[in-house]
Amino acid sequence: MISMGLVLITTLFGEFLKRRLEPTNIGMFYLLAVVVAAVRWGQGPAVLTSVLGVLCFDFFLIPPYLTFTVAHIQYIFTLIGFLIVGLVVSTLASKVRENIIQRQTEKLLTALLNSISHDFKTPLASITGSLTTLLDNYSGLNDDVRKELLETAFEESGRLNRLVGNLLDMTKVSAGALKINRRPC
Repeated sequence: MISMGLVLITTLFGEFLKRRLEPTNIGMFYLLAVVVAAVRWGQGPAVLTSVLGVLCFDFFLIPPYLTFTVAHIQYIFTLIGFLIVGLVVSTLASKVRENIIQRQTEKLLTALLNSISHDFKTPLASITGSLTTLLDNYSGLNDDVRKELLETAFEESGRLNRLVGNLLDMTKVSAGALKINRRPC
């Protein structure tokens, strides 16, 4: 639908300009539509835009109008060239688009891993610190300090357990193993 809309807009624009410009110049607007489709929506819509653009360009903007007959041999070469360039441009633009999406995904994954590793290190450091202090200085600590260190280790182990549970739940959701049960409430 997007491809057809782009071609329709370009054809209407070409109709407006066909008395002022040569058809080959109007063809550049169809190439622009192919580039927009490739960058915005990918290779499939771009190839469709290219093919539809060639057909509409021939049918509406090359004399004799409203036929697929071409009066001058130069327009046949223009149509073939337009189709080839449209296909090449759509392929290249969609590859660039996919590359950009892949890089953004990698950056998000890196940021997520950095955040997760920080969230895991904090409770582990508290647990390790509390337990190390208890082990090294057990006899030199009063009961209140020992109790506080044990409570800290217990609370942080609970926090770490929640983080691991959340991470496992996220993995299950992304793998499709965990189904969401929706109900009105």
